[in-house]
Amino acid sequence: MTSYGDVPMALRAMKPGALDFIEKPFTGQLLLNRVYEALALDARERSRQAQRDAATTRLALLSAREREVLDR
Repeated sequence: MTSYGDVPMALRAMKPGALDFIEKPFTGQLLLNRVYEALALDARERSRQAQRDAATTRLALLSAREREVLDR
């Protein structure tokens, strides 16, 4: 959040991964909404990563023949 935001500043914040750029004045509700959105996004990403990790683990347990069949 900033009192003196401009487009270049917003871009510098967003490129490395900021989810939003909030200019003052803002309401407490707006800030809470953005925090909840960030937490929800993080939960979805963690869930996707857990699914990828589980799939990788299952693939690693395949026998050579099972892997050959899967690849075809």
